[in-house]
Amino acid sequence: MSNGLYLAYSALAAMALAPIFYGSYESISRLK
Repeated sequence: MSNGLYLAYSALAAMALAPIFYGSYESISRLK
């Protein structure tokens, strides 16, 4: 796997997971 492809995959994964982590963090903050 080339380094550029790995970086692109990492960026896509981060963009996909960021809203999920942010949403769960928000709901946890509301529960407290």
